[in-house]
Amino acid sequence: MWGDRPLEHHGRSAIAVIAGARDGGAPGGALFPEFLRAELHGVRATIEAYSRRATIAGSAEASACGLRFGDRGEVQPA
Repeated sequence: MWGDRPLEHHGRSAIAVIAGARDGGAPGGALFPEFLRAELHGVRATIEAYSRRATIAGSAEASACGLRFGDRGEVQPA
């Protein structure tokens, strides 16, 4: 709910930043092929394969990890 125009469709939530918490290091490069432009669909399988093997760098240095609590009942790592 930050800024002058909050994105209401994301719901309301709060993040509890927990000292010493770190990302679990699950694999994934945070590339989402389902959002590709139409002209890139021919290389979708390659992007999916890369994304499954990739990991995001810097997780050991992360400084804002914890849990996200939302108004839809979900609790997620943050």
